Amino acid sequence: MKSPFLAARKAFEERKVALLANFYTNVVFRNDLDSGHANYILSLMESLTYRQLTGIFIIGSGELSNMVRARDFRGGEALEPLQVGVLFELYQLVRLDLVADSGASYILGVADINPSQLRLQGTGAELFNLMRPLALDFDEYGYFINAFRRDFLNSQ
Repeated sequence: MKSPFLAARKAFEERKVALLANFYTNVVFRNDLDSGHANYILSLMESLTYRQLTGIFIIGSGELSNMVRARDFRGGEALEPLQVGVLFELYQLVRLDLVADSGASYILGVADINPSQLRLQGTGAELFNLMRPLALDFDEYGYFINAFRRDFLNSQ
């Protein structure tokens, strides 16, 4: 039972290699980034899951705003496991001050997340810029957008 989980974890960690390669390439050409801050961003990047890094990519590229629901998750509606998983991964990014609500609303918990209002801030924006250029197939990040589609619950 343990080995399928380890194999899945390893597969996701291997996907981070391309992101790390972009990071190292971009850091070399940045003379406005001191080595201490670059090391902090690298440590942060290594601590995030691949799904969180793709979340940063999606938010930074503006892919979310027109394709997803324009309201938060307050109100007690039933959530699917996919939505719960993505919400908690996003909330961790909020707690690290990488992601915020562009509508100036506070995100105090997962129910406060409004997918269409998410934006990168501070180190989150820096991390996004250091992972570029990044080309992901929809297969790699579609789960994220699908979890927040306007009609998610109706399409089940």
